[in-house]
Amino acid sequence: MHKIKLSNQKSKNIKTNITSYSWGETTMKTMIELHIGTRGTSLKKLVKKIEIIGFKSALGDYDFEYVWDHDPTKEEVFDLGNKIIWALSESDSTFRMVTK
Repeated sequence: MHKIKLSNQKSKNIKTNITSYSWGETTMKTMIELHIGTRGTSLKKLVKKIEIIGFKSALGDYDFEYVWDHDPTKEEVFDLGNKIIWALSESDSTFRMVTK
């Protein structure tokens, strides 16, 4: 429960659902755009392998998102990319990866 003062009104207790917040720090994310091939593994199997790595499916500009709990090193990002390559190895699918 958080107290929020609304303009010239008395403070009111407003129930908020805050799951996380940041004090000036940015949360790094790695997003992938998947280009699905027509041969090899089914889409359902590809999605499952990508989710095993720790990605969550997303809608919008990217198909999957990985949220880092710290600022990753380049080596960690490369390792994550290698895991994506493993997940796609039985298909002729490709991907585009962006970390920001």
